[in-house]
Amino acid sequence: MITAKFGGTAMTAENLHHVKRLAEGCGCVVVSAPGRCADGEKVTDMLYRHFYGDGRAWKLIENRFLKIAAVNGIRCDVEKLLWQARRRSMRSLPYCLSLGEELSARLCAQYIGAQYIEAEDCLRFDKGFNARLSMQNLRKAFVGVKQGVMGGFYGGCDGGRRVFSRGGGDVSGCIAAVALGSSVYRNWTDVEGVCRADPRRIQSPTIPFLSYGQMYRMAVSGAQVMHPQAVTVAKRAAMPVVVASFFNENAPFTLISNCPSPLPFLSVSEKIAGERVCTVLFNLPKSQVCRLIAQTVKGDARVELGDFLRVYSKNSLLKPLYDAFSAVDVD
Repeated sequence: MITAKFGGTAMTAENLHHVKRLAEGCGCVVVSAPGRCADGEKVTDMLYRHFYGDGRAWKLIENRFLKIAAVNGIRCDVEKLLWQARRRSMRSLPYCLSLGEELSARLCAQYIGAQYIEAEDCLRFDKGFNARLSMQNLRKAFVGVKQGVMGGFYGGCDGGRRVFSRGGGDVSGCIAAVALGSSVYRNWTDVEGVCRADPRRIQSPTIPFLSYGQMYRMAVSGAQVMHPQAVTVAKRAAMPVVVASFFNENAPFTLISNCPSPLPFLSVSEKIAGERVCTVLFNLPKSQVCRLIAQTVKGDARVELGDFLRVYSKNSLLKPLYDAFSAVDVD
């Protein structure tokens, strides 16, 4: 059993064929709502606008799913699925936001010839998230199923549906992998594994392997490649996680397990902290750090030294700090 999770970029009309190729041999496939593409924004963002009264948003959503079906030759009544989804869309905001993943999973299941699994019936929320009940439900749902496709990001509760925070499709995928006793959880993204810096801003190498603890600290500090809660689920079950690019499965990838990376300078990430930008650097020895920071950071900046280093500033320091620590041997 292999569980594979595909992000929003993979679920666009032009990339769905990658999912069919890579899902072969996977017992469980978890998918996100279609992400941003050349002709539009993320479907989840459009659903948010639809719920709050944007009269044009639903037409854009319909066009995205109709295009996915047309480009990939998916033979099902997409218009009927969209009509039914719209009727249900105003039940609650979480319910509305979950429809992107539901429709993705229904079309993907039809496309790859798999069985659709309703996440609302499997992943269960009470006051929080009931992991034990969810895992029991997932095992029951997949009994006798050769291959199942499920939407990530959402589950069911007494009031209808609830969702994880953004990026929560990773959590759904990790829970499914653990529940089904998968040998590995493959997280297919549009980047080549976990990079030393945001690959959309800086060309940087892939980190070959990380420990769960290292990945968790990176995730909570701004690295968006994996949801922190998903890392926690994987760590508790010692589930190996492979983060790789669906564009090229032979490209470098990252293995997340109990084995930590020994790199003296591991990575740099960034997130907004109030009115400032917090830049975080990992696996830095204390020697030379202050000198390099002083040489690189100009103006009003505050530095915190701990398990990893944080620099708070008014402007982004991602590139200058990455360049400084990549160019100097800090070991």
